[in-house]
Amino acid sequence: MHNKITLSNPRIVIIQKLYAYYLNSDSQITFSKHKYKKFIKDVVTGTIERDEVIEEALNKNLKNDINENKT
Repeated sequence: MHNKITLSNPRIVIIQKLYAYYLNSDSQITFSKHKYKKFIKDVVTGTIERDEVIEEALNKNLKNDINENKT
């Protein structure tokens, strides 16, 4: 169950959208009405577009600290 506070938190909405995308990248991402809709959309699409850059930075800086298969 989602409570009102959880659904209004843009960070949680962003994580949910990205998680859903990475589970099924063929699905279309929709952005429902939200006070911070533009921010949410910018962060989600920006993260997806820069996936390779983010992965490269993680590998470069955290190679010995994280197990990529578990992250």
